[in-house]
Parts: sequence; C-alpha cells; structure tokens
Amino acid sequence: MALFGVYELGALGPLGKVGISYLASAFLLVGGIYLEKNERYRLLGRTGIGGGWALFFFSTYAIYHVAAMHVLDSLTLDCVLMLVVAIAMAAHTLRYRSQFVTGLAFLLAYTTVALSQDTVYSLSAGVVLAIGLVSIVLKMGWFELEVFGILSSYLNHLYWLYRILGIEGAHGRHFEEYHASLALLFFYWLTFRISYIARNIKTDFEERVSTLAALLNVLLLLGVMKFQSVQPELAYLALLVVGAFEFSLAQLPITKRRRQAFVVLSVVGATLMLAAVPFHYSGNNVAILWL
Repeated sequence: MALFGVYELGALGPLGKVGISYLASAFLLVGGIYLEKNERYRLLGRTGIGGGWALFFFSTYAIYHVAAMHVLDSLTLDCVLMLVVAIAMAAHTLRYRSQFVTGLAFLLAYTTVALSQDTVYSLSAGVVLAIGLVSIVLKMGWFELEVFGILSSYLNHLYWLYRILGIEGAHGRHFEEYHASLALLFFYWLTFRISYIARNIKTDFEERVSTLAALLNVLLLLGVMKFQSVQPELAYLALLVVGAFEFSLAQLPITKRRRQAFVVLSVVGATLMLAAVPFHYSGNNVAILWL
C-alpha cells in the first residue's frame, strides 16, 4: 500500500494519495479491531491492527518527506505529528499486551519508511520510532523487541547511506550529510544504551538478550560509521571516543547494580580503547585482531 501511494495513482495528486493512504490505514485498523475480538480470527485481526498503525505512521511521514504525497511544508510540524502517531500506536497496541502486535506495527513502520528515504532529515522518522520502541521495551520488559529495533534503526540508516554513497560507502569522500548522519548514529547508540542501563532484569534469559542488544548496538554503530567514514585515518579516534564513553557508562552506580552490565560495558570500553592504539600506529586492520 505504501509503494502504491508513492509510485501509482499519479492522476490523483498528492492530496488524493494521502487521503487514500489514511483511509486504507483506518480500514485496516477498524477491521483488525473487529476481527481481534473473535478467537478464530484473532491473529488476522492483530495483523490488521499492526499494519494499520504502520500505514498510518507512514502516511504521516509521507506528507512531508515523500514528493508524490507532499502536502505539508513544515518539517517541525511533521515531526510532531509523527511523534503523536507513534505515541498513539504504542498506547493502542499495548492494550493487547502482545509483542506480536506491537512488534509488527513497528516492523512495518520501519519498512515503509525505508522505502522512501531521500534526505538525511527523512531519517527523523527512525528517531521517533527508536524512542517509542525503547519506551515500550522499558515498560513491558520486551527485550527481544529491542534487538529488532536496533537492527532496524541501523540497517535503515545503512540503506540510506548505500543509496547516496554506493556499495563501497564514502571511502574517504566527503558528502554533505555527513555530520547530520553522524549525529543520528550517536543518537541511536545513546538511546539504546540508556535502555540497556536503565532496565530491570528478572531472569538470566533477559540478561542474555540484553547483552546481545548491547553488543549489537556498539558493533553496528562502528560498522555504519566505517561505511560513511570520510577520514579513515582518524578511525582510531572513533574507537577511542566510543570506548571511553562505554567504559565511563559502566562505572555509573545504576550500571553497577547489574554485574553483567558492568562487565559487558567495561570490557567493550577497554577493548575499543586498546584497539585504538595499534589501529593508529599500524595503518592497517590490526585492531580487528584485538577486537
């Protein structure tokens, strides 16, 4: 439906496409809510609810960011509207206390946004989704959902970089959106790192899932930063700075209340800072062996 709105219905114009998109999302939502009440059709209904909210979020995103559906001229207003929709989406899907419903809504929202990213500002939708997802993870303890959120956030960003830089990445070439892209990457990292530190763990399984999320967060950050690197010779600084932040966060009292979190962040931080030394002086990928 998102692709249909972006690429088809050319005769309708932007306003017509937006109207049909919102109408379709309302149809999916209402139909899903109705079907969910019937035990026999509950799975189908919850799928409709997730898809409806995802399409609703995409439609709100598209009214500014997608040329074929552009009817709003204020980026700030569109960001506010996306935040409102994300809050409503989270609040409604949480009523069903189902990771499937909430996860599907966010998964489809991430996917539809990825279809139409043209500028760095279009990634603002990913920021809204990351904040919403982390809020749900901390409230409900659905830590598996965060693993999906981390993957979606960074891979969406990587896909956007691939579209403007090609398969080899920046490869030392400067591009206009570099600083904004870097700021967004660090925002993703900080959002998911705060989630890792602030959560309350009840079981060993939750701790293992949280550890996986923590490692994915820093590894994907460094991987995407390498892909967009405009000064590869300064990569050691990235290792040093990220490592110092990770190690510092490990020393916080809120982190030390969970031994596993303290150990993970301390080891990650120390490893990255140590890796920065041979990476700087060797001029090759010796640091990878250290990691």
